Amino acid sequence: MLATRFSAAGLLLVSITLFAAQERPVSFEVASIRRAPENRYVPAAVDPQRFWIVATLADTVLWANDLFDQNYKLSGGPGWIHRDYFQIEGRTKAPSTKKEMQTMLQTLLADRFKLKLHREAKEMPVYALLIGKSGPKLNLAIEPCGEDGCIGVAPGEFFAQSARMETIAATLSNMVDRPVLDETGLADRYAFRMRFDPSSVKFYDGQPAGRSGIDAPSIFLAIQDLGLRLEPRRATVEVLVVDSASEPLPN
Repeated sequence: MLATRFSAAGLLLVSITLFAAQERPVSFEVASIRRAPENRYVPAAVDPQRFWIVATLADTVLWANDLFDQNYKLSGGPGWIHRDYFQIEGRTKAPSTKKEMQTMLQTLLADRFKLKLHREAKEMPVYALLIGKSGPKLNLAIEPCGEDGCIGVAPGEFFAQSARMETIAATLSNMVDRPVLDETGLADRYAFRMRFDPSSVKFYDGQPAGRSGIDAPSIFLAIQDLGLRLEPRRATVEVLVVDSASEPLPN
């Protein structure tokens, strides 16, 4: 009898836990989407009960799927999803985690933009980010910088503070002519400042074109000063494909 009572209590506890998990919100309590007054990106801001971003639909989709700054992982869709900027805000009824906010944002985009996506494996040319022959020459980060570290890119300059290698590789992907995959095996957080010939990289939207620097190495040579190298390869990468999207109606 005692064993039966304990079993029943255990089943009740499991049931309550599962029910609570199922009741976690999957949509914002209140949400707003409107055209941004100017095409200027404003990073996502997340606090316990509010999400806010000014970005294209493409960048917002990447953030919602935890792929931000990995533009090569999104393809398809009409041209305006990469061109037009929107101010998107969501408020929750109760404090929520970043992951829960991302799930709510996915629901919002599907509802308001009629967004439909699918995932597929795609073979493409890439660069493998590898450790150089003499080993890494990176400084370990001494102080934290935000939740995921800090990355900065300016004409002829790339700097990082408390950044992981996968984030560094994702940023490089938007600077060179193909995606960069982290294969260094380095798991710490790093700080560095790298200077290079700005004419050797692509430019972000709105970034002023840089002039070729005197005696400035290309990005491929500059990264070797960090004890790293970029090796061209082909690899299969999972990407998000936009099947359809519609511009949202005004609030």
